[in-house]
Amino acid sequence: MKVQKKILIIILSVVILISISSILISRNIATKIIKQQTADNLIYITQSRAEHIKTLLDLEKEATKQLSESIVIRELLSSTKEEEDYSLKFDKVMLRLKNTAQVAEYYNSIFVLDTKGTIIASSYEEDIGEDKSNDTYFLGGKEGVFIKDAYISSYKQEKTLTFSDPILDEDNKLLGVIVFRVSPEPLFKITTDRTGLGETGEVYLVNKNGYMITPSRFIDDVILKQKITSRHLEHFEPSDTPLKEGLDIVKGYRGIEVLSVDIHLPEMNWCLIAQIDTEEAFAPVTQLTNTLVLLFAIILLVVIFISNFISRNITKSFRRLHEGTGEITKGNLDYKVGTTSTDEVGQLSRAFDQMTVHLKKSREELEEYSRNLEKKVEERTRDLWIDIRKRKEIEEVLMESENRFRELFSNMSSGVTIYEAKDNGKDFIIKDFNLAGERIDKVKKEDIVGKNILQVFPGVKAFGLFKVFQEVFQTGEPQHHPISLYQDQRISGWRENYVYKLPSGEIVSIFTDITERKQAEDALKQAHDQLENKVAQRTEELQKANLKLQELDRLKTIFIASMSHELRTPLTLIIGFTDIILQEISGEINQEQRRQFTLVKKNANHLLSLISDVLDINKIEAGKAEMIIEEFDLSALSQEIKDNFRIAADKKGLELSFEIPPTLLIESDMRRTKQILVNLLSNALKFTDRGEIKIKVIPRDETVEVSVRDSGSGIKKEDMHKLFNAFSQIPNQGRIEEGTGLGLYLSKKNAHLLGGDILVESEPGKGSVFTLSLPLKYKEAKV
Repeated sequence: MKVQKKILIIILSVVILISISSILISRNIATKIIKQQTADNLIYITQSRAEHIKTLLDLEKEATKQLSESIVIRELLSSTKEEEDYSLKFDKVMLRLKNTAQVAEYYNSIFVLDTKGTIIASSYEEDIGEDKSNDTYFLGGKEGVFIKDAYISSYKQEKTLTFSDPILDEDNKLLGVIVFRVSPEPLFKITTDRTGLGETGEVYLVNKNGYMITPSRFIDDVILKQKITSRHLEHFEPSDTPLKEGLDIVKGYRGIEVLSVDIHLPEMNWCLIAQIDTEEAFAPVTQLTNTLVLLFAIILLVVIFISNFISRNITKSFRRLHEGTGEITKGNLDYKVGTTSTDEVGQLSRAFDQMTVHLKKSREELEEYSRNLEKKVEERTRDLWIDIRKRKEIEEVLMESENRFRELFSNMSSGVTIYEAKDNGKDFIIKDFNLAGERIDKVKKEDIVGKNILQVFPGVKAFGLFKVFQEVFQTGEPQHHPISLYQDQRISGWRENYVYKLPSGEIVSIFTDITERKQAEDALKQAHDQLENKVAQRTEELQKANLKLQELDRLKTIFIASMSHELRTPLTLIIGFTDIILQEISGEINQEQRRQFTLVKKNANHLLSLISDVLDINKIEAGKAEMIIEEFDLSALSQEIKDNFRIAADKKGLELSFEIPPTLLIESDMRRTKQILVNLLSNALKFTDRGEIKIKVIPRDETVEVSVRDSGSGIKKEDMHKLFNAFSQIPNQGRIEEGTGLGLYLSKKNAHLLGGDILVESEPGKGSVFTLSLPLKYKEAKV
């Protein structure tokens, strides 16, 4: 490349580098300033709109609160339809509700629910009589002022916000719930206000499920349909700590990059989001960048002109020197290139002329030497012919030796590979490979010669053979190395390797396939081991089966004897029930017989339950218990059991409390799990006359614990051995006495069947704690 071009390129490169750096730095600074200004503006807007929304919700809550304190509504809820003035009270309430709904511009309807959740009065008369007991605004409104999240009404298809509040009498007893259905239009006006948002900015609300609940500026019909991905998932988790506000560049729901700010509204668990398109926000930065690029282009043109002028003056002397060297190259050694310039180029040109003079003298001397050299070449050629004849004789001897080696190498029954060591033994290149090696390794010689050993046989490192090659190369001592070959994580064959180092430094590996011999040895050993294992396993199975049969016979005999008193009374009553039926056939039964009939029926059900339990125990003892393993919600099952036992607890004046997570999925037998929990709770109710019974569900890493704590009389230390037994044997007497019944006995058996256990802690006078532990995922257990 010419000097003139080099100078021009250097100057242009410096100018371009400085210009681009200046543009990037200016753009970066401007972007940060614009981003900060936009963030401040959006944060101010979201805070302002959030305050407006809070004020709107507070006003509606206050209106609901005021109407819940209306005397006419309280009087209606305190009355019954049988009272004479009930119709008058009803009309007053209807008038009050309709007047309130007409005064407010955005009220859809106002209605009153009784304690059962039934609408008894409404500004929209068609609603009267509807059951709203399962609606969240009734359930939440019983506890205090409640706001139901935005939804679309099912019967009017209206977008609705619902406010509810309890109606209490003077003693703070719940009489009913007042409910306001309000149009969210005022909320829409707050979010759709475009003040300070430019051409592409907008503000909208997102509920805890991530759906928009206010209109979009760009898309129609998005309410409760458009899903929004929040940058802060923690916005929808209850927290007393305020979230840190900030600006993010994200892809909006329209698929366009936007600058976004969001604020959490904890009361409704909403997220208020303000966004503006990045294209509009950074328009000043784009304009600045275009101006700087234009300025850079102008500067570049000026620099090109100046650089070209300067470089031409600098390279003028070089061009003359270049012309002179061209003449000298053609053989004109009398040509002078020296200039009168006093700079370095002039000095170089004059030195070049001196070099030309010396070069002319050297050429004359070289011509003289060339003439003498021709004579020496003739003499040396005669000597070379003599050396060539001797070399041919040596080559013929070497060729014969090479042929013998090749014949032996190719016809060996074992595989042979020759490797050339590289980097002092850090790498090995395949140099030669015989026919037996091709057959054993199932590769072609032409495909692997010249390649790295790890590239062709990557498994040599794992087998330790690569390390053997390195040790033989370093020490020179031959080594024997048997290896096992794997395919799909299973042994597919065996090899025997002998590794040697040649005097030339090459490594020779001689390997043989010993798979058939190894398989025969392993098959013989495996057959011997299998025979020994089968004999030992069969002996152990027979011993266990004999012991299990003996224990099962003993348990059944003792169990039937101990259960006779539990079965005797129900059976006697069943016999009496038969007599009553016979009497009914011949005539009417009296009042006493009817009473006995009811008692017999109750005990008959108890008898059927006992028989079912006996059959279940027999199945468990025999190892044939039916198991239905499925995934179910333990929390929902516990809640169902709690509801079933609440009446029984209330009758005894006991407080029944449950501490359970909202959802807890486990994989087990739901019927047996329910039977265990029902038995434990029944046992606690049976022995607790006052205080409380507390059930607590605690999930662990791989298990779950369900504790049933009561404040009953507790269990004496001497009676602890009776727990979980329908009968117990008195030590040193051989006599059978009553245990704690079938319930706890069957519960313990079922717990073991499900891979868990039941533990008990008790102290007389301080109650008892029964703790059931189960695996979250069923694991087959031995009973």
